Amino acid sequence: MDSHYYKKAPRSCGQLPNPLKGQSPIDLPASAKPVANTGNFSVVLHTASAVMSHEGYIVKATWSGGPDSRLTLNGKVYKSLQLHPHAPSEHTLGGKQYPFEVHFVHADKDKNLAVVGIFFDLDPQD
Repeated sequence: MDSHYYKKAPRSCGQLPNPLKGQSPIDLPASAKPVANTGNFSVVLHTASAVMSHEGYIVKATWSGGPDSRLTLNGKVYKSLQLHPHAPSEHTLGGKQYPFEVHFVHADKDKNLAVVGIFFDLDPQD
């Protein structure tokens, strides 16, 4: 899947406010340091049935994990909604693109999004 899928999906991305300007892709600086969790971030996930879909430019899994599946960030609660992959990664770290990235999408009661992205590297022995 092309990591710049939004360029191939102008109709769907055109529905977003300010079509992805300043959002994606992001090159995280290699000098970024991990920050200790001071209690402002937590994730609680429970098992749930999911529906897989292909929307012409992206595959995603959507579920309803109930009110207990959530991300809490700075006191604001976001319900867990879906995940979708990018291969290669949509974002980069110090200019390095990873072979795979997964986004876990959450929304608060006002439909503001919080997305957690995880980079994956391949083990040449696998």
